[in-house]
Amino acid sequence: MSWPWIVAFFALWAVTISVALMVMGLLRRVSGVIEAAEQRIRAPSARDGLPVGSVVPPFDVKDEDGAVVSSTALLTRPTVVLMLSPDCAPCKALIEELRAPDRPMGHVPIVAVLQGDRQPGFDTSGTLPMFYDRTAFQAFDNTTTPFAYAVDAEATVVASGVAGSIDALRSLANTLQDRGGGESRVAGTGPKSVIDRREEVHQ
Repeated sequence: MSWPWIVAFFALWAVTISVALMVMGLLRRVSGVIEAAEQRIRAPSARDGLPVGSVVPPFDVKDEDGAVVSSTALLTRPTVVLMLSPDCAPCKALIEELRAPDRPMGHVPIVAVLQGDRQPGFDTSGTLPMFYDRTAFQAFDNTTTPFAYAVDAEATVVASGVAGSIDALRSLANTLQDRGGGESRVAGTGPKSVIDRREEVHQ
């Protein structure tokens, strides 16, 4: 092999090694991005919403009749707050599950907040109170649905997580129950009282 061919061979070999190193570096960067994305997908509950120990800021929602209800009227006793959105298929499936007559939820009240206005297909048929508006989502810094928060009588988040099933809601309710949940800090208030007063107006 002549001298020019030897030089060309080694030049080609050096270029090949350089390209291989560049490709390996690019693959490392891409794999890091993919891994980070997978972690975000697998664990939305670790990132979403107010962290445990946070006090929920004040907010207003509308009930099924359009009346404005303040957070102070909803969160005077330990409560599970369920966040839903109208374009969320798992939310609709959860509502169907909640409609079942044999699904008792225990002594801790659960209220649902639908992002935006009232939508067909989100009627809970009296199973739990349903409220509407976006200010609650802002107050909880919530972007994932269905997602739920266990909030104590001082409006402090004690637990939260993706609410993919009624069992997940029960788990949050049990967390409050284990902490002595169910008692209101103000007599005659809380989610059940809000619904009771609304029914009295229409009688």
